[in-house]
Amino acid sequence: MYATLDDLRARYGDDELRQISDLDGAADAIDAGRVEQAIAVATDQVGSYLRKRYALPLTTVPVSIVEATCIIARHWLATSGRSMPTEQMNRERDAQLRWLRDLASGLVTLEGAAEVKASPGASARVSDRERRFEPGSGRLW
Repeated sequence: MYATLDDLRARYGDDELRQISDLDGAADAIDAGRVEQAIAVATDQVGSYLRKRYALPLTTVPVSIVEATCIIARHWLATSGRSMPTEQMNRERDAQLRWLRDLASGLVTLEGAAEVKASPGASARVSDRERRFEPGSGRLW
């Protein structure tokens, strides 16, 4: 996991986490199970952007990945319960998804993260020569 309940608490506070994690309206305590589920969903989503370029799991999780995971988890909590995400939550989540797309495409990088090495047979082969079929022989040339 790229974030913890404590990471979310530090960023958003107990009051907000109680409100967005509570499904029954009691809001007397943070639903740690739902928060862990949100973190798992967010971690998987972040990983889906990272896995093409970086070896997973990350050995050291950069602060930017913790932040992205927290923002996505917060948004998930706000959309999966009784509440709706605020405009600010939507903007923050959208900004993180754009950043993750840039990360996946190579426009930005993660310092210190091990990049995936391409295997020798994994590269694309391109030819500008027209391929022709020789009738009767079953051969391409």
